[in-house]
Amino acid sequence: MPKKTPDHLVVGPHLPPRDGRFKKGQSGNPNGRPKGSTGAKKAAEAEFRKAVEKEAALIFWEVMHKPVKVLNGQADVRSTTVLRAMYNIAAEKAFSGDGDAIVVVLALMNYLGIVVPFDPPLYAGGEADDGNKAA
Repeated sequence: MPKKTPDHLVVGPHLPPRDGRFKKGQSGNPNGRPKGSTGAKKAAEAEFRKAVEKEAALIFWEVMHKPVKVLNGQADVRSTTVLRAMYNIAAEKAFSGDGDAIVVVLALMNYLGIVVPFDPPLYAGGEADDGNKAA
C-alpha cells in the first residue's frame, strides 16, 4: 500500500503549496493597483486627445484669422478677419432685435469682461431716476 502524503505537502496542477495559497477571507492582490493610476492605454489616449485638441485649436486660430473681404454698406468693400466679420454680424443682428444674437453678444462681452455703462430707465415724464425724488 502506497504511503499517504500529508495534506500540507500535496502539490500539483491547480493545487499550489499551502503556504502560497490565499488566506481565508483574503482575495487577490491586497496591495493591488494604486487608486488614481491609469494603464498605459488610457495614458496614451489622453496624450493623443491633448495633441488633437492642440492641433484643432491651431487650425481654428488660423481659420478665424484669415483675411476676408466684406461688404461695408452698399459698395464699400473692406478686408478684415473671419473672426471680426463674425463679431460684426452678431452685433448687427443683435441691434436689429435678434434675441439669440443678443444673448451671444452679451455672453461674449461678459466673457471678455467688457462692461458697458447704460443710462438708467426714464420715467414717463422723461426724467432719469437718480434716486433723489422731490417730495
